[in-house]
Amino acid sequence: MADNGKYYYLKVKENFFETDEMKILEGMKDGYIYGNILLKLYLRSLKNEGRLMYRNRIPYTPEILAELVGHEVGTVEKALKIFRELDLIEVLDNGAIYMMDIQNFIGRSSTEADRRRAYYNRVKEEKEAISAGTTEKIEEKKETPEPKKKESKPKRETTVQIFERLVPEYDLPDMITDKMVEWCMYKTERKEPYKEQGMKALLRRVEKNVKQYGEERICELIDTCMSSNWVGIIWKILEEEQQKKSSGSPIKSRVSEVDNW
Repeated sequence: MADNGKYYYLKVKENFFETDEMKILEGMKDGYIYGNILLKLYLRSLKNEGRLMYRNRIPYTPEILAELVGHEVGTVEKALKIFRELDLIEVLDNGAIYMMDIQNFIGRSSTEADRRRAYYNRVKEEKEAISAGTTEKIEEKKETPEPKKKESKPKRETTVQIFERLVPEYDLPDMITDKMVEWCMYKTERKEPYKEQGMKALLRRVEKNVKQYGEERICELIDTCMSSNWVGIIWKILEEEQQKKSSGSPIKSRVSEVDNW
């Protein structure tokens, strides 16, 4: 692609596996797995020029990365620790992961040195912003969207991928969409993934309840369910609150009646 756009390809030199870092990695137990994880992180970070942060504000946890790269959580945690020791990645206080060598693998151009300099300045600026306590998010460069090509359905989608594929079919506010991403990650960390029909049922229920109770109350309920480590979203709480308002009777405790959606 042109230099004024993003780079979606990785250009690996023929001596990539001869570098000190790769030789050290492959010399370790499970070293070939670590190398595989590293390449997958490089590829996943390309769309954001080397920065790993979901939607620019939600950090990737080891559990989420494990599902995305197809390896065990413990293996991914060890790999991340080793990558940090080898200066292959830098993890900021806000959870953002930067792939430090990524600029060496982006296609050659006349502005290659400028891109590298801009990338390291970006890492420095975000670290300074975190230290200063600012909450401004790092903006992505705008680009002209390319027409989407029809792709065959992946054999195995993650819960977040299923959600992102289905959510455009439902009328959900941005606040709810972001909160549902957090819920999907929460369910993934609990190793309780959704399948397609379950996700559709969840989205229908959320869409209906947002119209009835409002987006802020739905977000509060989801936060309560996550902080309480509950299996599902307990919609009964909203129903009993409404009954109390209409009848004045006290809300009975129904924590055991969990809606597993």
